[in-house]
Amino acid sequence: MRKKASVAVVGGLVVLMAFAATAQAQVANGQSGWQWGTPTPQGNSINDIGFSGGVGYAVGNFGTIISTTDAGATWSGLNTGITADINKVSLPAPGTIIIGGGCYDLISPNGGASFTQMQFTVPGPNCTPTVTSQSFVTPALGFVLANTGQVLGTSDAGATFSGTLAPIPGTQAAGGGATATDIAFTSPTNGFALVGGTIVRTTNGAGSWTTVHSGGATLNSIFFADNNTGYAVGAGSTVLKTTDGGATWNGKSLTGAGGPHNFLKIRCATDTRCLLVAENSTGVVRTDDGGTTGSFISFGSTPINAAAFASPTQGVAGASNGAIFTSGDGGVTWTQVGSSLGRELTDVRALNASFAFAWGNLGAIATTNNGGVSWTPLSIPSSNAVDAASFADPSNGFALDSGGTLWGTTNGGSTWARKNTGGGAEPNDVSAINSNIVVLVGPRGVRRSTNGGGSFSSVSGKPVSTARLLQGDVVSNGVVAWGTRSILYSANGSRWKAIDLPPKGKKNLAVDDVDCTSTKACWALTTNSHLFRTTNGGRSWTDVTLATGANDITNDGDPQLAFDSTSAGYVATQEFSPVSDNLGSSLGSGGQGWVLATGDGGKTFAPQLIDSNTVSGLAAGGGTDWALTDGQNLFLTSTNGSQGQNSSLNLSASPKTIKKTTTVTLTATLQPCNGNEQVLISGPGLGSDGSIQSIASNCTVQLPVRVRNTSSYVAQWAGEAGINGDGSKVIKVTKKS
Repeated sequence: MRKKASVAVVGGLVVLMAFAATAQAQVANGQSGWQWGTPTPQGNSINDIGFSGGVGYAVGNFGTIISTTDAGATWSGLNTGITADINKVSLPAPGTIIIGGGCYDLISPNGGASFTQMQFTVPGPNCTPTVTSQSFVTPALGFVLANTGQVLGTSDAGATFSGTLAPIPGTQAAGGGATATDIAFTSPTNGFALVGGTIVRTTNGAGSWTTVHSGGATLNSIFFADNNTGYAVGAGSTVLKTTDGGATWNGKSLTGAGGPHNFLKIRCATDTRCLLVAENSTGVVRTDDGGTTGSFISFGSTPINAAAFASPTQGVAGASNGAIFTSGDGGVTWTQVGSSLGRELTDVRALNASFAFAWGNLGAIATTNNGGVSWTPLSIPSSNAVDAASFADPSNGFALDSGGTLWGTTNGGSTWARKNTGGGAEPNDVSAINSNIVVLVGPRGVRRSTNGGGSFSSVSGKPVSTARLLQGDVVSNGVVAWGTRSILYSANGSRWKAIDLPPKGKKNLAVDDVDCTSTKACWALTTNSHLFRTTNGGRSWTDVTLATGANDITNDGDPQLAFDSTSAGYVATQEFSPVSDNLGSSLGSGGQGWVLATGDGGKTFAPQLIDSNTVSGLAAGGGTDWALTDGQNLFLTSTNGSQGQNSSLNLSASPKTIKKTTTVTLTATLQPCNGNEQVLISGPGLGSDGSIQSIASNCTVQLPVRVRNTSSYVAQWAGEAGINGDGSKVIKVTKKS
C-alpha cells in the first residue's frame, strides 16, 4: 500500500513555509481525476486572467484553467483534457469561456463544464497555424490571430472560420517578416492589431487594415476599458492611450514606475485604473490616472505573468510558479492565496485514506491528517536527507536519514529523538508495525524493536537472517520485506516466511519493485519488465503485462507501484504516446507523470495523466491515493483517478483463429466518441511503441496487421475533458496447426 523509498537526493535549498488548512478546495489537474495537494491552488504557470459576471478564470501552461467566484479567494480546476500551454482567455459573455494556445482554441458555453474544439486548426504534431491571440465580441462572433499574422473570423462560435480576411500588414501571411502580437475588437467591425511598434485598425471586420500609429518600441498587448478608451503597451516602458475609440494614440509617461519595463500585458478596471505586467518582473505596475503616473509593486518570488481586475477594488495576479495573489484595495497591496511546502521531497507513503507522509532533502518530512487538504512541514534534527520514513499512527513515527541514523517521534513530528539501531550496517528501510514494534530492513536480514525503537536486535532464523533486503512494507495483517531475490512476510516481525517469486519456467524471476496489500496479496515488477499479481502468497502469480500495452512500466528505470487491494492500483509510466507525441507544451518534454490505473485486478489498464513532471512516488491509502512529482508537487485522488463520465474501449479481431500468416483486422470501438480520439493499439507487428490510431466519426477504427503466430493485442486511450480514459481487455489471435 506504500511505495518504495527513493535513495536519490534532489539538490537545492529547503525553504520552510507554514502550510495550514484554508477554505481552498483541491484544484483538479486539468487532464484526469487527480487533484493538486501542494502547492495550492496549483503549480503550473499562469499566463492570462479574465473576469466576467463576477466569475474569473486563470489559464496557463499544460492545459491549466482554474475558476473563482469570490475574486480569487478560492479556486476550482476545470478539465480541459489538453496539455497545450494556454496563453489567452476571452470572456465575451457570462458563462462563455474561450481559451487559446498552441494548436488549440476551445470554447465552453457552460462555464467550463465542457469544452469544444473550435475549427481553427487541426491539432497534431507540428500543426500550423497556431494561436497567438483572440478577441470575441459575442459568444458567436470573434477573431483569432495566428502566429503567421493571418486573421480568421467566426460567426458561429468556431464551428467554421473564414480564411478570406485580410492578414496583418507586414506579417508572414502578408508577405513580410514582422510578428503580430495581439488583437482587440470593440465591435463586429472595429478592431485593432499590434505588429512591431505599429497599431493597425480595421473598420470592416478585418476586411482591410490601416495604420493608426507607427514608430517606437515593440508593442505586446492591447486592451480597451470601454469603446473609447484603450491602451497599448510594450518594450521600453511604452504606454499608448486612445480616448477616441482608437483613431489616435498618445504616449503616456508613467512617471514613478521605474524601469524601463518590457510590458507584456495590461488590464484595466476603469478608464484610468490599470495593472501592467512586465517581463521577468516579480510584481505589477499600477496606474490610477491612465498612465500619467505609476508605481511598481513587488510581491512575488517568481515572475508575475498576468493580472486583472474583478472589480475596481479587487485584483488578481498569477505567477510563473502557479502562485495566485489577490488585492482588496485596487492593486495597492497583495496577499498570496494558498501556499507551498517549499521543500524537496523524494517519496510519499500512506497509512490510510486520511494520513499520508512524504520525506526528502535536508531532513524534510511533511504529513497530512485530512486526506491531503493540508500538509504540515516537519524536520528531523539533522541536515541529512531522509531516506525512508514510517508512521504507526499520526503521532508515532520514525525516519531513517542518509547517515544511517534512526529518529523517532511520539508527538506527530513536533520533536524527534535519536534511536539506538544496535550498530552494524546502515539499514535500507524502516517499518513501524505499531508504536512499539519497529523493524529495520536490510541490507541483510532485519532488526526488530519491541520498545518503540529504544533498542533493536537481529532476527535469527531462515529465511530472513541471510536475505538481502531493500524495502519494508506495513500491510493490513503484518509486514512484508523484499529484495531482488526475496519477498518475506511476518505477522509481527519476529518470525518470517518466504513468498515464492514470480516464475519463468523452472526458475524464479528477480524483482525490481514490490507492493503488497497483505501478507498474501502482492504485485511485483520483475527485472524483465513484467508485472505480476498474486492473491495466495506466491503459490501462483498472474502475469498482467499484456494489459499495460506498449507503455514503459519501468518508469524509465524508476519503477513506481501502488495498490490498495488485489484489484485496484497504479503503475507509473513516463509517457503515453498518443498524448506525449503532441504535448503542445515545452513542459514534460523529457517525460510526463502518467499512471496506468486498474480496477479489475490487471485485466485492463487506463492511462491517467497527473502532471507534466514524472512520477517519483506513489501511495495508495484505501480511499485516497497520492502521487509525488518534480520533488515538490503532491497530488491526490479519492476517485481512483476518475474525473467524470466513463468511456468504453473495446478491441476485436477478425479472424480470431489463423492457420498460417494472415492479415488480421483489429477493430477498436470507443463509446462515447466525437471522432479523432487518439487510441494506442499494442501487440506483435505494431512496433515496440504500438500504433497510434484515430477514431472515425462512427466511433471505430480498423487496423490491419500481419499475424504469424499466436498473438495478443490491447487498446488504450487517455480520455478527454470530462470523460475518463479506458483500456480494452487483451484479445488473442490464435494460430492452430
